[in-house]
Amino acid sequence: MLLLSDNSLHLQATNQRIHMKKSVLPFYRHFITALVFLFLFDLRNVNAFNLDAEFSTFVSSPLDYEAYFGYSVDYFAGSKQNWITIGAPKTSTGGEVYRCNYNPGSNTSLCKVVAIKKETTKTNVTPMMGMTVAVGRGRELLTCDPQYAHLTKTDTQDFYNLIGICYYLKDFTKSDPVYRYKPCVGSITARNDGDLHTYCQAGFSSAFTKGNKKVLLGAVGSYYNQGSLMLIEDLYDNMTTLPSHTGEFTPDVPPGWEDEAYYQISYDTNFMGYSVVTGVTISQLPLLVTSAPRRFGYDLLGSVIIYDERMEAPLANFTGEQTGEYFGQGLAVVDLNNDGLDDVIVGSPLYSDVDRKKPEIGRIYVFYQGTGAGSNNQDRHLEFSDPIIINGNISMARFGHTIANLGDVNLDSYPDMIVAAPYETNSTDESTDIRFGALYIFNGGPGGIQPYPSQVIHGADLEKAANFPQGQKIRGLGYSMKGGKDLDGNQYPDVVIGSYLSDKVVVMRARPVVKVIATVTITPNKVDLETLMCDLPGSTRSACFHINTCFSFTGEGLPGTVEISYSYDVDSTKGTDEKRSFLLDSTPRNLSLTASQEECVHETVYVKKDIRDKQGDIAVTVTYWLLETHQPVEPIIDELTGTTATTQAAIFQDCGADEICTPELTITGNLNPSVAYVGAYTEVILSVLVANKGENAYLTTLVIQYPDNSSFVGVQENANGLLRSCVDSPPILLCEMGNPMKRSTQSEINVKFGINDLVGDVSNLVFRYHANSTNIQNNTSNKLQSNLRIEVHADIQIFNSSVPSVTILSKPEESEKQAVNKTASKPVTHLYEITNEGPSAIESATISLLWPLKTPNGNFLLALKEVVVTGSVSCFLDNIINESLALAKDVMVPSDSLVVESNDGNINYYNCHTVSEYCFEMKCRVESMPAKSSVLIQLKGSLMMAPLLASSSDSYVTSSLKFQVNSYPYAIAPPSGTMYLSEVSLKATYSQTSEPTSVEWWIVAVSIAAGVIFLLLIILILWKCGFFKRKSMPVSQEDEQQQKRLVEPEDKDDMQKELEEHIK
Repeated sequence: MLLLSDNSLHLQATNQRIHMKKSVLPFYRHFITALVFLFLFDLRNVNAFNLDAEFSTFVSSPLDYEAYFGYSVDYFAGSKQNWITIGAPKTSTGGEVYRCNYNPGSNTSLCKVVAIKKETTKTNVTPMMGMTVAVGRGRELLTCDPQYAHLTKTDTQDFYNLIGICYYLKDFTKSDPVYRYKPCVGSITARNDGDLHTYCQAGFSSAFTKGNKKVLLGAVGSYYNQGSLMLIEDLYDNMTTLPSHTGEFTPDVPPGWEDEAYYQISYDTNFMGYSVVTGVTISQLPLLVTSAPRRFGYDLLGSVIIYDERMEAPLANFTGEQTGEYFGQGLAVVDLNNDGLDDVIVGSPLYSDVDRKKPEIGRIYVFYQGTGAGSNNQDRHLEFSDPIIINGNISMARFGHTIANLGDVNLDSYPDMIVAAPYETNSTDESTDIRFGALYIFNGGPGGIQPYPSQVIHGADLEKAANFPQGQKIRGLGYSMKGGKDLDGNQYPDVVIGSYLSDKVVVMRARPVVKVIATVTITPNKVDLETLMCDLPGSTRSACFHINTCFSFTGEGLPGTVEISYSYDVDSTKGTDEKRSFLLDSTPRNLSLTASQEECVHETVYVKKDIRDKQGDIAVTVTYWLLETHQPVEPIIDELTGTTATTQAAIFQDCGADEICTPELTITGNLNPSVAYVGAYTEVILSVLVANKGENAYLTTLVIQYPDNSSFVGVQENANGLLRSCVDSPPILLCEMGNPMKRSTQSEINVKFGINDLVGDVSNLVFRYHANSTNIQNNTSNKLQSNLRIEVHADIQIFNSSVPSVTILSKPEESEKQAVNKTASKPVTHLYEITNEGPSAIESATISLLWPLKTPNGNFLLALKEVVVTGSVSCFLDNIINESLALAKDVMVPSDSLVVESNDGNINYYNCHTVSEYCFEMKCRVESMPAKSSVLIQLKGSLMMAPLLASSSDSYVTSSLKFQVNSYPYAIAPPSGTMYLSEVSLKATYSQTSEPTSVEWWIVAVSIAAGVIFLLLIILILWKCGFFKRKSMPVSQEDEQQQKRLVEPEDKDDMQKELEEHIK
């Protein structure tokens, strides 16, 4: 047998309209083979519900070779005996069907071959009976072999026609006659439409109609693999005539096409009849549902078609959404919302999530049947909803391969279903190829299917079960499934699952469901936080309330008593750190419940002091669960209806009869200081006063939205020494002002912010603030804003000095007056250091240097020889230096031309303020001056001595500097430029010296003698006081004896012995 991938499912050679001659065409059932199988459903909190996977019964193949035992399954639930029918199509005998008796609670099952005498043909095609198995209500058994080949002989050649054959038994538990049915052989014999059914493969799928009156067969090979649906009313007469069936699909042919050519590329190889199920319409008329997963006419999207028993035209048609998803591989009808109408569930196991690059994750579509027209109406159509889609999530797992009706597995009045992913690996490693398989149980409800499964059963977990056969394995779990019948008599339907890859069948029983009813009441119904009426350990009292919880249970098939555990979550809507109340003992409690009785328990809940939320109700939630003993089919709590009960305790608000507090909040505020400078870190204080003129304002909070370039620093104590707490979540600051803030009260807060990283792009920073509360009505105050003005400021400091600062003038002697060199000079340097102390930077500035070159009478005074600058400053020097040097000529003049004035006490001032026309002005430009940066200018010149010596008065020679800011590197407008002035002076003065005097010799001699006498007197006093007497160190008695022996030894031999002992 050849197993093809689903993308080439069935027979590739049959997609052409040719007469098959001696063709042996391998079969393919409705399973999908893959190289890698992996599945993981996208679930939330998947919990075990009521299929007892832990205590499953495992039925293993009696054969010692691979027989595909479990390829198809069904079962019969009788009042005295239960039977499981299992197809094994790959046995050496051409396929068999086994009937296994099932005893609830037993881990073993005795299996025997159902006695069916198979019809043989002289062909090379291997028969595979048991590919489909269907059991009726009265132990009827239908099994088919779609691989059955019929030999047709002619005069010239033989034909092998895979027509399929079905075997029918009225009671498979007895040796009843076997009815053989070959629906397509008659058409071949008649030769009237032989080409259309020579490869019909009848029995590729099969089902009994509702009521067990008719048999529905799928024949995927009819009409050149378009496929056909066949309905048989009576199988007892060995009929060999073609039954009622759907006809060949002949769509309208577009212009330019030949009919057969268009059929061949569009609708041939549809494989209609791949899966078949039956249901009912609103008029309780049978529904015949089949799939065509390879329908070319829909670009391989596949389709599901619904007929009535007349099969004249489809009543409804569903189409897949992705090319090649094999829409209709899995197929079931389940009345999920219990409205009396069977809904259609379609599986597409080859669906891939292209965006996430996850191939063949699989999906299911749920179509709800509406209450529109039925097939007995003239409209002849059914109404269905748009599909609800549930996707798988694991590559190659093929979720939706098999779908089965579970019946009402939890007895909540809504049927349920099970969906298989038979190739799931149950691992997060998508590269593994261990194909355990997995089952997903979806429950119905008033709104239809629940969006998430109530239970997930992994094949890997079944291998860990205590009663799993040692050394065996589970592979391909869920390839075949049947449910809806009760095997153990507990009123809950059970399920049989085939695992053909491991030649095994699993029987899972449903556990009885316990519906626990819990009611919680609270006294008093309002908690007064100021009334401390309950004692706590340690002689303290607390506000409190009492809870009363009553439990009871209902359900079918339950014992008289059940054991539950329960626990409380007080203030359950709050997180652990926010809870406002507590129990003294929060450990779980156990309770025994008796059927039809109510058991009540009582607890006290204590409320913490100084809680923040004094308005919201305190929710109390009780969670309960069954105490399980891990016994087979023991009851389980109904997780779908919930396992919790919740009630609320209100908090007394003290706001009048309506218990609705309406506050009236107002605020005032100011910002200090009101200005900050670009480049500087500034701390400002926002002072806000919040007042309440209305009723209690709960959890009153000051909300401050502070601007960029600012950060929260802290809160200062207010006038009452109270320090408020704040929560900073930039750019919002929340400060609690009172909880509650009662009527006619007010609260002040001083909040400190730091202003930094100002770049001069805005002229104002805005602080916006208001107060609010958690009250429902009127919970917000007026809204204010305070503006912080941003300015540019640069503090300029100029430091100056003259080197030297003073020069000494000497009056010339008469002999020196004969001639004086006019160019005699002394070097002098004036230094200016200009520092920008900030905080703002300067973009550009201008410096003016004023240098006195001449005296008022025109004599050259101060030659400027060199200007040295440091920093980002440039000066225009050349013309000034050249002119000043040109005046410094070495010229001798007669002495009578130099008149030395008498010292009349006046001072000569040479600067650029008094005689500006004798000064030179030099310009310098500063190109960028950041805060804390400096520029240094050194003016080096020569001071001409002749003009100074011409006067007997002291002189001051002064240079000047002007500093003017031109611009700042900021967008905001700077203040008007400020002029900074500085001067450096050199003082030229005549020295004031006095005649030296000598000291007499006798004064020196007397001084020396007095010193010697004083030293001798000190020595004498110290001697009299005993200062110079030497004292001995104290010696112990032992030391004295030792010294004595050293000085006067008594016996040398004794000394030698003592020395040796000491050495030892």
